Amino acid sequence: NLEGVRSPAGAGEMPPHHPSLEGSLLRRESEVVLARHSPFGAPAPHSEAVADLPPHATLAAVDALLARHPDAIESRPNKLLAALGEFVAANEKPATSPNFATGAADDVRAIAPLLRAALDGNSEVHERLCEMLLRAFKILSRKVPNRLPLGSRTLPAICAALASPPSERAASEAANTLLNVCYEADCVAQALRHGALSPLVSMLASARPELQATAAGAIQSIAYQKAGREAANDAGAAELLVPLLDDTEPHVAARAVGAVHNLSSDVRAIGPLREVGAIAPLVRLLRANAAGPCASAAGALQNLAREPLARAELQRLRAAG
Repeated sequence: NLEGVRSPAGAGEMPPHHPSLEGSLLRRESEVVLARHSPFGAPAPHSEAVADLPPHATLAAVDALLARHPDAIESRPNKLLAALGEFVAANEKPATSPNFATGAADDVRAIAPLLRAALDGNSEVHERLCEMLLRAFKILSRKVPNRLPLGSRTLPAICAALASPPSERAASEAANTLLNVCYEADCVAQALRHGALSPLVSMLASARPELQATAAGAIQSIAYQKAGREAANDAGAAELLVPLLDDTEPHVAARAVGAVHNLSSDVRAIGPLREVGAIAPLVRLLRANAAGPCASAAGALQNLAREPLARAELQRLRAAG
């Protein structure tokens, strides 16, 4: 789902030099989410009855437990973990998720504070609750009406989970949630205030492909906003993203080129990206079998070609075949 795309020039074109123009940008979901008609009818407010919805289409079971036991994260952590686990298991795959299919906004007021409480815990069950809550947040944030309400309530804790992750899985799911909620400009601003970029940039240097890919995806989303891409460029994201363009794991290279595409929209980033060798791997990605990475590479090259030195390097590569 490539919403928000500003079309790049064709792969074989050399765009004119217009340094004053804003560069092209691209957005992507944390997973491939196909727009489709809901089999349960039009989206309904969370206050409407949900009796006709399939099990786990909403947070009803989690909310019911929290209504009976507001301190469940301490008094009944295993029951809370089980309720969250059932919701996550039923909704893990977007194509078969009853929660995503409803299109309805979810009431996240009860679940949102739990991540901070889980992070403050010191037991194995609290660590598992952190992971499960972040997986639930990723699922909920697939839906547009959930992104701002969820992000505004959870971003301080999500950024804390990134900075001191209880596990690699928690760090990866925190980055995926950031990717989704940062479709909202207000969430990007809040993520920047709470220091999201530093741990994301550090994750790019991980030896774990999943951490690299999810961090690059979150940076791509943050960098769709002007303040986000300026902050990411200032944090040195480009230097760590460029080596990932040639990564042997396709999903790592795909996320990296998406992030480079958006970072290159900032005219200040063009020289640094050229200097760390971004142009040659971007040209190679024009021949990628997948449409998404190819489109991102073309968009990034369009952005870089606003600089004479970058255009000269492109012409040398073209002449060399």
